[in-house]
Amino acid sequence: MVTMWKPFTRDEETQRLADTLAVLLEEITAFDKGKRVNRRSDIQQPEFAAISANDISKMPDLYWDAEKIGEAPVREACATTLTMLGKRLHEMGGVDLMQDVHDRVVKRTRRHGNYWSMLLDKRWDGIGGEWWA
Repeated sequence: MVTMWKPFTRDEETQRLADTLAVLLEEITAFDKGKRVNRRSDIQQPEFAAISANDISKMPDLYWDAEKIGEAPVREACATTLTMLGKRLHEMGGVDLMQDVHDRVVKRTRRHGNYWSMLLDKRWDGIGGEWWA
């Protein structure tokens, strides 16, 4: 018997996005508190290359924090994903849905709630021209 894939409902997708945000925030917090270390010993350092301002202006947002990504690739990958998920939430329901998920995620932890709120605000700043940190 073949099971057909069915798309998530809006509530199911929202819950999955909230769960994913919580996992990412836990990883960022662990890194920032010194409990996680990026294993860079086996990462070959890139060669220096000159890039024109014109080329930089054409790069997606992901590349703007290249220095940070180089210093802490796992942490910055998580942080970049926070931004992408914030954009998805905005597409689904605007700033109201973003605020709802923000509040749900932040309430999951008493210990790091304010820190998680600050991280989300920083990464979601300017999304849709409506979210301002």
